[in-house]
Amino acid sequence: MIFMKLSRLIRESRLFWPSQVVISDGELGEQGRGYFPTLCGVWDKAELVQSEINDWHDLMSYVIFCAFHKAAYEKLSSGKKDPVKFDELDRLYMEKRILEHFSSVYPSWPKYMRNNFINDFKS
Repeated sequence: MIFMKLSRLIRESRLFWPSQVVISDGELGEQGRGYFPTLCGVWDKAELVQSEINDWHDLMSYVIFCAFHKAAYEKLSSGKKDPVKFDELDRLYMEKRILEHFSSVYPSWPKYMRNNFINDFKS
């Protein structure tokens, strides 16, 4: 049986993501929506590699994209255009997103993932 810790997923995922992502090409929409072409390109590359590793990494690539997107939207909304750094990502937000995917909201993930996931942060 394979168990997976959130801290391990974040640590390993750093290998597939740059230390920072440019957001100056972004455009803001309404209600937390925005389009960040560079971020989307980075995610495409990370997802391609991470999805080949296992289901855990496939899911985590999406969670990290969401965290980058949230940080990019917040920065650009406040008038800042400097890159978003991986270290600036909201860990609590990532924790929330991954737990949502194991709930009944997204039942498509295999049951073993929900049963074998260890939230070693427990906010």
